[in-house]
Amino acid sequence: MLAFGGIFVPAAFEHLPTQSAATLLRDGFGAIDRIGVLVGATCAALGFAAGPRTLRGRLRAALPLAGVVAHLVSAFAVNPRIHELRVAAGGAIGQLPADGPELAAFAQLHAVSRGLFGLAAASALLTCVWDVLSLRQAPPAGASPDGESGAF
Repeated sequence: MLAFGGIFVPAAFEHLPTQSAATLLRDGFGAIDRIGVLVGATCAALGFAAGPRTLRGRLRAALPLAGVVAHLVSAFAVNPRIHELRVAAGGAIGQLPADGPELAAFAQLHAVSRGLFGLAAASALLTCVWDVLSLRQAPPAGASPDGESGAF
């Protein structure tokens, strides 16, 4: 997600006509939303199934669900509305009048879309950081919780 948003999106607008870049990116964001829902839901399900039954364990398991919600809102509410505005503008948002309500609506939806993308990325990143930090706190393999090595 970070590579797509940080590298591919700016490159698409730099090297392609705006309308072509927008069409290409719409398909890319749609794919990221579908994959994000699938991966986030899978991570949450595995976390709830295999994680500790503590409040901390449940919180960790639920963390990917923030990304799932962000992807669902993006896929089913924000992106379809952006597409409707683009179609109404004849395929290019740049054709809308600068002081028109449609351009203002597009700007708001674009900001919401960026926020949802950021929320999904932050959810995934925070989950990874949480897991890495948890590995550092876990006892070594084969060690008992009381510090004994378990060896005879």
